[in-house]
Amino acid sequence: AGSFTGEEERRSEGTRRSAAIGHSSGTATSSSPGRSAATRSSSLPRSPRGCWEAQAAEGQAGGRGPSTHQVRELLNRSELMEDRGVYRGAAERQSWEVSKLRIKNLPGEATDESLRRVCKAFGHHVVEARTERDPVKDRCRGDAHVLLRYNPSSSPTKELVSFLETRAGCSVQQQR
Repeated sequence: AGSFTGEEERRSEGTRRSAAIGHSSGTATSSSPGRSAATRSSSLPRSPRGCWEAQAAEGQAGGRGPSTHQVRELLNRSELMEDRGVYRGAAERQSWEVSKLRIKNLPGEATDESLRRVCKAFGHHVVEARTERDPVKDRCRGDAHVLLRYNPSSSPTKELVSFLETRAGCSVQQQR
């Protein structure tokens, strides 16, 4: 009584995905040609054939249905990632800013990697971190260039600059 057949399991998975996206329908769109567009649910089609049929039906009605790109994106989503909110979080973080920092008076022990770790600790995505090295002494000359990508609402660069200036004793020039 507790086991599913393969078809029932696929139907159940389609229902869970539709519910996770926020559609009110409990069933996936049928690919049978006998159903009219009025009886179909508002969820995205669950197969390539269903997508073609939905687009044909919507084209005849004068509206426009979901694109094949939207359907493919939905079908390729992982339920595990959907449950963790990965897709919703990625959609919310659309506004990224880029900032370039010129840092002076770094300690001699500073490396590209140590500079990356400090920037990452403040929530920045480090595109490039480059310390100027003295090849004879094999030490940092005290200057560095850092290119950051960040979300201004969650990781302001002001905090990173403040840390570098007050705690590390560096001089920081910020360019956008």
